[in-house]
Formats: sequence, C-alpha cells, structure tokens
Amino acid sequence: MVLAGTLEWELTGGTVVQGKKDDIVWVPRGTVHHIRNVGQDLSLRLAVAMPPAMHYFSPCEQCGFTDDGPREWHA
Repeated sequence: MVLAGTLEWELTGGTVVQGKKDDIVWVPRGTVHHIRNVGQDLSLRLAVAMPPAMHYFSPCEQCGFTDDGPREWHA
C-alpha cells in the first residue's frame, strides 16, 4: 500500500505498475521486483508478506541494483 508519494514497481517480464498515495499494489508470490520513487516527493509504503512468503532485499546483477536506497531522512 502506498502511504505517500508515487512509486513504480518493475516486475519480472518487464511489467511496470505505478501506484500513488492510497493505492494498493499486489505482487504475486515469488515475483522478482524492483521499486523506485518516481515522484518529486518522498514516498512511503507498507509491505505485507503472507506466510510462508518472505519479503527481502537482494542485489540484482542483471539490472544493476546493488543497494536498497538511501537511508537518510530530511524533514
């Protein structure tokens, strides 16, 4: 669920889904995906993984994602 801002999910197979505040984006279990902020504002999302699924970060050599993003918060 997108709580603030605008986010974009790129899913396995090239599918791209965009979500803005109050949208719910469902990613099928086991689907590799990348999420990025595509708006000018900060974004915030709530991720829910139903057991036995786990939601975790791992680097992706194919697309070049090696980090899960900035960790700074500027108020």
